[in-house]
Amino acid sequence: MAHRLTKGDYAERGAVFSPDGKMIAFTRENSVYVIPAAGGEPRRLTWHPAGSTVRGWTPDGKYILYHSGRDRPLPSMPRLFRVPSEGGMEEPLPMPVSGFASYSPNGKRIALSPVPEISIYTGRDRYRGGSTTFLAIYEPESKHYEELTHSDCNDTYPMWRGNSIYFAWDRGGTMNLYRFDLASRSAEALTSYHDFNLRNPASALTPSSSRPPEDCTHTISRPVAPPS
Repeated sequence: MAHRLTKGDYAERGAVFSPDGKMIAFTRENSVYVIPAAGGEPRRLTWHPAGSTVRGWTPDGKYILYHSGRDRPLPSMPRLFRVPSEGGMEEPLPMPVSGFASYSPNGKRIALSPVPEISIYTGRDRYRGGSTTFLAIYEPESKHYEELTHSDCNDTYPMWRGNSIYFAWDRGGTMNLYRFDLASRSAEALTSYHDFNLRNPASALTPSSSRPPEDCTHTISRPVAPPS
């Protein structure tokens, strides 16, 4: 049964459970907050005027991952940051530009979409311009960078689970959920929407889980515009 956790005249979005399910990080009025999943008083973690959008947690639950347009040449070129879930100074991650991202189960690598998600932020269907999104893996310690998918389509919303990365891809004209197997380097479709785009996928599973995310939740957008 659902129950309300927050109240007030605030715009709140992007709620993400901690790996142990005890806390929820979310964005309120462009700042990062955290609240116990059982209820309680929200705690504010960021104060920068540029705004911050929650994207996830580190696997150990010690940090909350978010992106922000602070100190960027354009607000459409956000950078990833992390802030301690108990409060403290935030720090930028080394990737210069990134929107959506997800840590590997051991927390040593990050799956990310390294270009601004113009197809998401502008709502343009079947975008095939110079800013199409793709997936990559970055290892901060070794500074190793590897691109996984690169085509004239848009790949975004990475979610690292076990030895697979789940993501959204509009290769057929509409966004659908796919699974990229890191062992075989192959992708398979998990949904088959034709008239609506998949949006905001999220899984209740922890990054270390190898079980397919049958409980992956998502929304669907307005009907997709016909090709021009």
